[in-house]
Amino acid sequence: MTLAGNSGIGITIGSQWKVAMLGSDNDWMKKAKESMNGEKKNPLETGVNYFAIISLVAAVAGLAFAFSNQKHRPMAGMTAGLLAFIMLLAVLVQYKLAMKSALSGASKDMMDVNMGMVLKVQFTIWYFLSLASFAAAAFFSYKHHIIEMEDAISKSVDFEFQTKK
Repeated sequence: MTLAGNSGIGITIGSQWKVAMLGSDNDWMKKAKESMNGEKKNPLETGVNYFAIISLVAAVAGLAFAFSNQKHRPMAGMTAGLLAFIMLLAVLVQYKLAMKSALSGASKDMMDVNMGMVLKVQFTIWYFLSLASFAAAAFFSYKHHIIEMEDAISKSVDFEFQTKK
């Protein structure tokens, strides 16, 4: 059951999280909600996520270079793909660590219920598909660069070993 949700663009621009707490009178749910809204920093606090913004900018820049006719297009594509991949991994680590730190403090106040067993941060298949796409873009841009370099080397003329006519 999803207790709170947000989209990728929502995380990037800092939109409000949609929280759907259970309507039951369970004491541990009330305490969990109070501990999330208490003195500690809320891990779902809204704000611009700079890792996600950098990833989005790198993706757009990589796409722009892919359709350009620049000399360094494969290297720019590889760099953009790697940067977007690393920044998306940073978003994953950021939210996992934020939730882990929030739950470690909350579980002490929860009648010996380990909230880490109840609440989890999950990313959708689209997140992992984006990660795979950025990694593939970086890999194929690198391979394109290697092929271009091999073609340039094979077309070069070695004057020392040429026969004279």
